[in-house]
Amino acid sequence: MAKTILTDLNLQQNELQNAVVQNLATAPTSPVEGQIYHNTTEHKTYQWNGTEWVPFYQGRYATNNEAITGTATNLLMNPANTKAAIDEAVNDAVEAVETAGAVTLVSADGGANDSHIKSYTIKQGGTTVGTINIPKDLVVQSGELVIGTLSGGTFTAGSTGTTYLKLVIANQSAPIYINVADLIDVYTAGTGIDITGNQISIKTATSSVLGGVKVGSNITVSGGTISVTSTNIQNALGNQTANKVYAGPASGSAAKPTFRNLVAADIPDLGYKYSSTTKVSNPALTPSNGVVTWEISNAALRDLSVNLALVQVYDGNNGYEVVCEIRKLTSSIAIIFNSSANIAAGKYTAVITSIVES
Repeated sequence: MAKTILTDLNLQQNELQNAVVQNLATAPTSPVEGQIYHNTTEHKTYQWNGTEWVPFYQGRYATNNEAITGTATNLLMNPANTKAAIDEAVNDAVEAVETAGAVTLVSADGGANDSHIKSYTIKQGGTTVGTINIPKDLVVQSGELVIGTLSGGTFTAGSTGTTYLKLVIANQSAPIYINVADLIDVYTAGTGIDITGNQISIKTATSSVLGGVKVGSNITVSGGTISVTSTNIQNALGNQTANKVYAGPASGSAAKPTFRNLVAADIPDLGYKYSSTTKVSNPALTPSNGVVTWEISNAALRDLSVNLALVQVYDGNNGYEVVCEIRKLTSSIAIIFNSSANIAAGKYTAVITSIVES
């Protein structure tokens, strides 16, 4: 029983051996250009050129005598061996019709994409009375699968498009493109697929290989859809030692994540922003108008919010709390002492306790 393949078949430049084309007693209906079949009634192989079924070369070439007498059983003749015979036959035909009027013979070479190598047109009295075409010896020299677009006989290769079978024909410069998009699929190796020779296999996921598919209970298929749940992923990763995290390298260049212990660099320093205590010692201060002002800048407060800070001042030598005036300015804290004398550096310590910002 024949199997229908609805996709391209990429042989990756391998040979198609012991193959037989479709055998039919009559030609297929609704053919497409490039389609081939073998006629079991005529014992000949044909190809559809978009307009008609053209037979492949069958059997041996005609001899000179067969070409002259018309007794050749094959449809194609070797142009190199029969040109002289054809010329002689044409001359005989011209002589036979000369009595009916002036006879002219016009010859033309076939084009690169024509099926004939030479064409002779016989005219009598200016009227065409016959044409003789010398067919080419059309033989497939090579073939390959290509992907791209075909427009007006011009093929443009690309990474996407339609898959064609490209056939290079002897004595014809333009190749033949056969659309095989419905017969062949092209696969390339990737993260989850391995291709070795002609075999395609799906990689199996483990605790260290995450690019493939964990087979078995870790995957469900319904209506052609593959589903993976969080439980499937957990099963694919497998059991791990306690107190391990799945993360990139602890230091150095980027690398694939693994299960490892936390290091200090994994934990950001958030202490300066959330409820901590900062101690600041005063610089040398001088009085002005009977008071000494010690202003602590926002930078010294490590960018804490001035409005959310609790400030206490202690004597640096004796450790007791000092009563003074504290003002919270826009970007600093001002500590004011009632004194007319200079205050040495480090005499007082200001303890600023932050409050968590919302």
